[in-house]
Amino acid sequence: MPAKKMPLVYLEWEDHWSLGEAGWIEAPTEYGIRPLICASVGWVVGEDKKGLMLAANRSGAGDIGQCTYVLKYCIKKRRRLKP
Repeated sequence: MPAKKMPLVYLEWEDHWSLGEAGWIEAPTEYGIRPLICASVGWVVGEDKKGLMLAANRSGAGDIGQCTYVLKYCIKKRRRLKP
C-alpha cells in the first residue's frame, strides 16, 4: 500500500494472554478470566475480512516497522487520526 494511502488509526482491542509460567501454579484469581484491553496507534498497511495489519513506525520513504495483526472481532474501538 502506498504511504499516502495508509490511514493513521487509534484502536482499542481485546488481547489474549498467558501467565507464561513453567510447571504447576495456583489458579490466577487476581487476573480473573477475561481478555486484556489494549490500545494501539499506527498506520493500517493491510486489511482483509478477518483483521488488519497495523504498523507502529513508518519512514519518509514508506518503509514500515513493528507491525501487529489484530483480528477484527477483537477490535472494540477504531478511530481515524490526522497525521
